[in-house]
Amino acid sequence: MTRKSGFTLVEMLVVIGIIGILIAVMVPQVDRVRIKAKESATISQAQGIELAIQNFAANHNGLYPGSAIDIMAPIPEHGLGDPAFVAGGNNLVAPPNLPQQGAPGVPRFSSGVLGGTINLGAVKTVRDIGSAVGPDNTPRWFDRLVLDNSLSSYPTNQFKKGAGAEVPMYNIFRYEGESIDPQSYSVSLTNFRPYFLVSNNNAGVLTPGNDPGRVRYYGRGGGTFTGAEYSDFGPNILGTDDNYFAEGDFAYVPIINKTPFSLGDDPNTPGNDRYRWSTLVDGYIFFAYGSSERKESPYAEEQQKFFSEGLPGFGNAGVDTRYEDAIYNLFNGAIYYSRK
Repeated sequence: MTRKSGFTLVEMLVVIGIIGILIAVMVPQVDRVRIKAKESATISQAQGIELAIQNFAANHNGLYPGSAIDIMAPIPEHGLGDPAFVAGGNNLVAPPNLPQQGAPGVPRFSSGVLGGTINLGAVKTVRDIGSAVGPDNTPRWFDRLVLDNSLSSYPTNQFKKGAGAEVPMYNIFRYEGESIDPQSYSVSLTNFRPYFLVSNNNAGVLTPGNDPGRVRYYGRGGGTFTGAEYSDFGPNILGTDDNYFAEGDFAYVPIINKTPFSLGDDPNTPGNDRYRWSTLVDGYIFFAYGSSERKESPYAEEQQKFFSEGLPGFGNAGVDTRYEDAIYNLFNGAIYYSRK
């Protein structure tokens, strides 16, 4: 009796089972390789941004970008919010989240490194106007690196590619505030409150931002600082489902009190010198972020050291201000860290 050639049903099932096992084993490996490639590219791009920061410093006496500046204000390196400038209907407020002047004569401060999509043509248009008179929708809040020609554009976010238009990397660390005593013009670093520009959304915690696909996370605390206000930031693996993160983005944190400018006005100079405070700084901290499923922190030791020391001039030793607490939690999920 001759045996027919070919596979029996049992043999076919065994082969299919083996193939299924191989696929189950290989797919996670392929995903890990893909994530690793994205993280490696993100680190390389972060180093490129940091190189642009160094180029900026080479053109500014070794100082780094700090708060945003108003390039239509009357003196160089002038901060936002000069009341002499905004008087008389010349307060050009676009984009909508441009910080406004608070109490009369009190300056407001905002991040000078933004990331994202930068319209260099708009910068040139405003620069060429040369006076406070211009259309009300003229953009006035500019990225210092682009304005200085240290960086022409921000690189593509490796974790947001392939979903329509490419999305550039954003600086997720922002601050807008006026922790200023209007009488003495001293700054209160204790209450200076930053926020994160993240991708997740949870009602009651986040408010809409002015950047597509991102929302502002101001931390969980209110009123007096209680500690751990920004601890919900980090990869999903570090906590619950209400964590906030920013795959493929970066965080540039200027140490705003390390600035050569005082808040007082120098009577020997033109303009109002108060608004130059923190526009240039001699120290910063830089992070970049990878996958939201990252399980380990390569900078746990540096994070613990920062928790113990904090920033000089911000409260007492250790993390005891909102600004420091935000930085402490920016270590969560970081795949790149640098401090100058």
